Amino acid sequence: MQTHARHILIKTSTVMSDAQARQRLEQIRQRLVAGDAKFADMARQYSQDATAPQGGDLGWLNPGETVPPLEAARSASRSSRRSAGT
Repeated sequence: MQTHARHILIKTSTVMSDAQARQRLEQIRQRLVAGDAKFADMARQYSQDATAPQGGDLGWLNPGETVPPLEAARSASRSSRRSAGT
């Protein structure tokens, strides 16, 4: 089953530790959950991926087209939507 996906990529480096990247992502997540920001706007501002100008839009993806962590997140998202009846 195809899934329409979007993401925000924060790359770790010598100036951005894993902990700092997680903190940045958590701050973004809190703004999204609170309704203070739109995902596409946050992706344009913070994502370090070629999809940032498109609001993090990855388009429609088939199973197996992405890296394992993203596959797991997509699978979990589909499962939670099915259990919620959406």
